[in-house]
Amino acid sequence: MASRDFSSNIETSPRTQASNSTTFRPPPQDKFLLVSEIFHHHYLNSPNHPIFKYEDSPGVVKTIYWSDWYLAIHRAGRYVRKIFGFSEEPNERPVIAMLANTENNDNFELLPPAKYGNIHDPISILHSTGTTGLPKPIIYSHINFQIYGRTPSYGERDLTGMVISAHGLAVYGVTAAQQAVMAAWSKDLGRVKYLKTIQGILTGGSPLEKLVGDALSAEGVPIYHMFGWLHRSKLLDCDVPNPKFITEEPQRHWDYFRFSTNVKTHFIPNGYGAYELILLDMGPDYLIPAVINTKIGNVNGYATRDLFVPHPTIPGYWKSHGRVDDQILHSTAQMTNAVPLESILNIDPHIQGAVIFGQGKLNAGVVIDPRLPYKFDPRDEDKLNDFRDKIWPTVKKVNEVVPHHSRISREMIIVSSPAKPFTYTAKSTASRPMVTTNYKPEIEALYASVAKTAKA
Repeated sequence: MASRDFSSNIETSPRTQASNSTTFRPPPQDKFLLVSEIFHHHYLNSPNHPIFKYEDSPGVVKTIYWSDWYLAIHRAGRYVRKIFGFSEEPNERPVIAMLANTENNDNFELLPPAKYGNIHDPISILHSTGTTGLPKPIIYSHINFQIYGRTPSYGERDLTGMVISAHGLAVYGVTAAQQAVMAAWSKDLGRVKYLKTIQGILTGGSPLEKLVGDALSAEGVPIYHMFGWLHRSKLLDCDVPNPKFITEEPQRHWDYFRFSTNVKTHFIPNGYGAYELILLDMGPDYLIPAVINTKIGNVNGYATRDLFVPHPTIPGYWKSHGRVDDQILHSTAQMTNAVPLESILNIDPHIQGAVIFGQGKLNAGVVIDPRLPYKFDPRDEDKLNDFRDKIWPTVKKVNEVVPHHSRISREMIIVSSPAKPFTYTAKSTASRPMVTTNYKPEIEALYASVAKTAKA
């Protein structure tokens, strides 16, 4: 397998990982390798290092080691070649979509070395979750994967051998589930006691609701952020670019973090105290965006459309402030940041999804999608008032933490109709563009009704 040697222009990453491991040997970092070369390296040099643990049956945990994993990769390769009839390495690299279980077959042979090998060649195509639109294909090269894999070296902890538990949630449906699970656990003293004994909670997909994070951190539960972008250079949409965390007094700063030093960032102010993050392509010593959609000066970059606000007293630390698309500009030129408010509402057991609206209007309102047991025809005034009563304690929590123009009054609550079901993203969050478009007639009618009542 031939790899391009970049030893002349690649900086060796800090040696912070595998410092005390007897089973894991990192690949050479003075040049870029093909993904297949990285796997082969671990097969030869880290065969007894665990890569995955799972509960095979109640109380029985099984471990998969690199030696097992590598052979399974080749077994899968043989399977694919058999399915598509590749007797030899094809002249053109095919694109293969796979989402299926295969038969368990212990008979295998190692695949021959690849005839082609350029670190800029595509290695996989993943899809964005479509948070603000339709999912988009994101192409990854060998170099994207290797640079991303180097990221832990720029963190503050040696992650070698650490078990990171990923509970049985849908891969791209973690956001809503995460919020609900963490809200429930924060109220369970037994679970909180256990959470205090582990090294920390990793949250991702969307910021953890502040009331929940405050409650957990006040009890001494460490909370760390998994903030990343599929478009940048990462494996899973909910994975982490391993920012350096605030390690002193985490209870006071749990919702702030700083970016890893191998991420080259640029911030553009939005005029309302928040900044849009631009990820710059500064060459192989930094994480390289998988998508380029802007330029800063002469430097290519990826405009994330994610907003952050700086820590008021600690330079270099930031807190997520939602997305550019989530900022609602009212007719008074005041701004409502919708996502934190929707996160509070989504914790309510009666609410499946919530979308704040009010763009160009005097004040904010919300469209609520009830959970299945509580769905009804909102044309029934009695049932509508009863549902508003049920969720009002949660709405009051929202109103306690927002400025006056962002507060939601009872009459500004629209309940979804069974005839107009909510559209949800792959993250299980309500699609703002789709919901606001589908419910535009109801929203406009509501504002007209409120204006008419005010004049009367």
